[in-house]
Amino acid sequence: MEVNLPADGVPVPPESFSYYTQEKEDIIEEYYHVQPVWKFALLCVLTFGIYEIYWFYQNWNFIKEFEEREEIMPFWRSIFIVFFGQHLFSRVLVRAQEQGYQESYSSGGLLFAFFILTLLSRLPDPLWLISLFSFLPLIPVLNARNYFFRKACPTGTESTTFTGGEVACVVLGTIFFGLVVIGLAMGDQPY
Repeated sequence: MEVNLPADGVPVPPESFSYYTQEKEDIIEEYYHVQPVWKFALLCVLTFGIYEIYWFYQNWNFIKEFEEREEIMPFWRSIFIVFFGQHLFSRVLVRAQEQGYQESYSSGGLLFAFFILTLLSRLPDPLWLISLFSFLPLIPVLNARNYFFRKACPTGTESTTFTGGEVACVVLGTIFFGLVVIGLAMGDQPY
């Protein structure tokens, strides 16, 4: 087996050889976003689930470009995730398994759990707060996605710091979350 050496003369480990075209590798680098679970959970909770829609949107955008599927409309598929989520979750899993991911999950089961937790937002005070945990069924998908990007682009770095937009979400979310807690503590007191 012939091994090509990079300019510095150090052999590249075989697991980092990519079987993707340069165009596909560029798309992977563009969408590379390995995110720790704690950061994902924090953003989901403090934005009251709005970050989840953005996360769906980014995943659909990646699939659209990577698979060259012009018929995919990421915005609408993110809004109507109940209809398209199972396909998204399974595509993420397939990509990760192509890179050697050993885990598996039920795309339909995760979507059902996500949908039920999201519906719990209709419960009365304070029970609706349970719906803030709607990110939990997304963690296996996040782990598969992270695995794919780590293997497909070994030179990428994990996103442990917050971007400007994420800082704004955390600050505004914390303020809003505090106001919600104060409102719940005050109850239905007459003015």
